[in-house]
Amino acid sequence: MPNVKLQTLILLGVTPLLGVISTVIAVSHYFDIRQLIMRGFDQKLFAVSTVTASFIDPQVHASIYRPIDIRNLVYHRRDRLLYGLDASGYLYEINLITGEALPVQFINVYNLTDLTYHSNDGLIYGVNGAGQELITIDPSDGEVRSLPLSTAVSGITYDEDADILYGSHRSLSTIDPTTGTVTPISTLPTFVRSLSIDNGILYGTTIQDQPLIAIDPATAAPLPLPFIDELMAKTQQPLLGIDITPERQLLIAGSQQLFHVNLATQVIETDFASGYRSEATPAYQGYVQPMQRINNRLNLTYVYTQIVSGDRTITYVLDATEGDEHTPIGLVENQTEEEFIGVEKVASTGRVYLSGIKPWEEWGLLKVAYAPILNETGQVVAMAGADVNISIITQKTRAALLRVMSVGIVSLLVGIVASVYISRRLTQPIESVKTMALKIAAGHYGQQMVISQPQEIADLVQSFNHMSVALQRNLANLQHTNDSLETVRRQQELIEMLGQMQPEPLEHHHPPVIQLYTPDPSHHAAGWVSEGDRILVWLPHPQTNLIDPKLDSLSTLLPRNDTEIVAYTQRQQSRLLATRQYKELERITSRLLQHYVDWSSIRPGLEPLFPLDITSFIVYDATTHSLRAIARHSSPFILLSLHQPYQVGNFLDSPELQLEPHQVIVVISGNTQIKQDSAADLLDIPELNTLLQMLQDVLTQAAEHRTRLTTPIFVAAVP
Repeated sequence: MPNVKLQTLILLGVTPLLGVISTVIAVSHYFDIRQLIMRGFDQKLFAVSTVTASFIDPQVHASIYRPIDIRNLVYHRRDRLLYGLDASGYLYEINLITGEALPVQFINVYNLTDLTYHSNDGLIYGVNGAGQELITIDPSDGEVRSLPLSTAVSGITYDEDADILYGSHRSLSTIDPTTGTVTPISTLPTFVRSLSIDNGILYGTTIQDQPLIAIDPATAAPLPLPFIDELMAKTQQPLLGIDITPERQLLIAGSQQLFHVNLATQVIETDFASGYRSEATPAYQGYVQPMQRINNRLNLTYVYTQIVSGDRTITYVLDATEGDEHTPIGLVENQTEEEFIGVEKVASTGRVYLSGIKPWEEWGLLKVAYAPILNETGQVVAMAGADVNISIITQKTRAALLRVMSVGIVSLLVGIVASVYISRRLTQPIESVKTMALKIAAGHYGQQMVISQPQEIADLVQSFNHMSVALQRNLANLQHTNDSLETVRRQQELIEMLGQMQPEPLEHHHPPVIQLYTPDPSHHAAGWVSEGDRILVWLPHPQTNLIDPKLDSLSTLLPRNDTEIVAYTQRQQSRLLATRQYKELERITSRLLQHYVDWSSIRPGLEPLFPLDITSFIVYDATTHSLRAIARHSSPFILLSLHQPYQVGNFLDSPELQLEPHQVIVVISGNTQIKQDSAADLLDIPELNTLLQMLQDVLTQAAEHRTRLTTPIFVAAVP
């Protein structure tokens, strides 16, 4: 049998199995995630439709939908504006591009049958056929004047070229705007309600089968209109008022919307706002803008309102969609029986309707939600709708599928890696290599092992043998180097401290001397951090040992057997944990000191750290030489002053202290007893140099014989 690696055998058996398991899990998770996505969209649609329905006032909504009854048109040639007048006396400005009408002012004039612009005086003239009055309107301020007419007139237009004011009824007449005299010219073929003129040809609206006619003003004879049949087919509504722009655009006010006819090209435009409704009103924008923000934020397709306008017919009112898919006010949509089911349920029950994903003839595959808009009596007068396109759902589902596939691939790779690891763990030579590695890790450098099969392990063992010898040699060199560097570091530290503490002339500023002495940070959680002129010191309880005493008491010699190897490894792990705890405390206190404002701002952040067996925290301000402490246990200190007796205190009793010049404070961790006889030599200090020399001797001994220092000590001196 050819030599086959165990790892290869395991991979050949486990990899296909892992692939099948990953595929099954991925498919299962895909359907679960798809269900979650669908439920998420249901919740979105439900929330958006109900919220939209709740903040819409049904009366304001009805006023937005209500069409404007424009009866007359007049084009103001000087201002290039189109005005319209409704039956109630409101003057509107009509957008020539969209056909939307915005109210200008209330002029309190009723039942005008026609309007025209008089370019000589800049006024709008109108006639009231029933009242036989000529009305002048100033559009700038809304001022209205009336003049009785000698004969009833229904239509009126001003011929700028001939400076003639024409009137129409059963006959064509001229009107004197100063006296109100109406002079008939000729009899018209039919009653003409509204009148306008272009290039010497009169155009008028009638109540006959042909709603628009052209007339020769000289003979009152009708003229042919080539576009009349197309106009009647496209308008299919009464034509109430007309006017003509200088660009020969015939503007026609239908009962439901505006129409344009280019008299030069005879092109008819009908794409204008239904019912002259305007989307620029404050009421419309006040609702649509929040709906647009909701639509964009939640990544929906449509947010809108609608009313039921007939059997399986709805009319849209508000629409948050922007761009080409925007639905104007009053757009009517005929729905199929299946599409109309949700509308009927909301209208009959007054409850929110949520659909599944289904096709719509107009909009494609959608998931929709309807919420009722209720009036004061609780009747459903309109509905708020929210839709999401299937493409968005598919996009999110595809993204979820990619995530699932990624997880499956990662799982497969993890399984393969695990198989490799298991295969290696099953081989006995690996166990021998592991044992050798543990011995080297425990310090038994120079270990040698001989393994010939398999070849990979043999090469690995040979490398381990070389590494073991190299580590033994390098460790010896490193130990010697570390001892030398430590000696130099201690000497340099003492030199720098003494250099800072040398007396200088009084006029110079002397920085304070700060030192923290601790036997071993891995045993005692003592340390400090600084930020600018502030220093934060923490001292532990004397009985606190970050390393397990049982492990700490073990011999520091290199282990010689398996039991000592395990104990040695545990000790190293304990020291590593102690180091991590010390670093974490250093990180936390450093961040607190960075945000220091005053003592009250840092004190609440320090108290939670006491469970780490900290005896006290001390904040020293090197600018003011003040100390503030928060102590949990006894934290004694000795205050040394030049030419004065020493003082013994405890931060547990005196949490605040102010250092004066030529003073040294020594803070000792925990319940350390201070013997009076040992400090008697400090009572009579003739000179500050003597004091500094004494501290130098103490600190030198502590640096040279670290085993004599059994508890951390903090020293602060003010020159």
